[in-house]
Amino acid sequence: MRILDGRVFAFVAFDVGFEIDLEHARRLLDGTRATGLRQDRPASPDTRYPDPPVEVSLGEERLSIGVTATVVARLFDFGVVSIGFLLPPPETLADLAPYGRAVLEQARLVAVADRHLRVLVPRVAPAVARLEIADLSEDYLVFQVSALEGQPDAAAVVLEAAPDLARALTVEPMPLAPAYVEELLATAVTYAPNDVVVSDWSAAFVYDRRYDDTVAVLEFLNIQLLELRFQDRRLDAALERFATVRRGARGLGAFFNPYRQPVREMAELTMESTLLSERAANAMKLHGDDYLARVARKAGERLHLADWAASIRRKQEAVMHLYETLNDQLANTRAEALELAIVLLIIFEIALYFSD
Repeated sequence: MRILDGRVFAFVAFDVGFEIDLEHARRLLDGTRATGLRQDRPASPDTRYPDPPVEVSLGEERLSIGVTATVVARLFDFGVVSIGFLLPPPETLADLAPYGRAVLEQARLVAVADRHLRVLVPRVAPAVARLEIADLSEDYLVFQVSALEGQPDAAAVVLEAAPDLARALTVEPMPLAPAYVEELLATAVTYAPNDVVVSDWSAAFVYDRRYDDTVAVLEFLNIQLLELRFQDRRLDAALERFATVRRGARGLGAFFNPYRQPVREMAELTMESTLLSERAANAMKLHGDDYLARVARKAGERLHLADWAASIRRKQEAVMHLYETLNDQLANTRAEALELAIVLLIIFEIALYFSD
């Protein structure tokens, strides 16, 4: 099917710090705007960004594959920057998969996004709490089509172009097994006869003229995945580090609290991990069974967000168990030290008595 009107969105998300003061960032940057949801379909009144991200234009980028992309950055209050690229579409639906693969690999999209990020971050550094660019990123493609030759409805597009759509979702130029194609297209969410969204881990396809909110939701889910992966990795490193903490000094040496630093680090890590996970999850309010909530639910399943969240909860519990174990060890060691001090004091008093 030939594409008459459409665009390709490519997003690369980065964690740059603990928190971004968005109002401060607006003052530091020129030409920014707060990007909320258009809400052009019926939805819960709570469907919104509690604190809309700040968007700033980064100009245009001529990619090595010969297409020019418009580049923007969106700053989120929980310390994430999403670099977005708006590209022209290929000619047909069959071209989506190889086009997407070329954007990600041949054009080295993540490296291009990282370069833009490194230029942007110094401009907003005063607005970022605990600035540190993590060596972790998450990319996602959204193939958006508003019109196809012949103006087919959504059901016809999914039925007739199923193999092409499945390859686009996986960014796989080679044909896919029919069973896998069926599994991928089972993610379809539709609202009206002329719109549909199908999604997978790497990309989504949006056939819709009212696409802005849908694309925003998909970008946000990519950011959520980044934050979950970031928290999971931090907890992995913490568990590995704290599991090797050796038993501290015994006796009187316990009064110097050999576990003070690891206990403090574990307490802070647990609180930060919980706080950041909640802030990332609540940065976009999507409730009920309205269209955007269903899109988010289906796409979130393909991204395995619930599995990542469950993994983080397990590791938070493991960190808390280590925290409690070290505290118990410290309490026991201090009790032993106190007993030893009492015995030494008694011996000292007896020695003084007999020395008189």
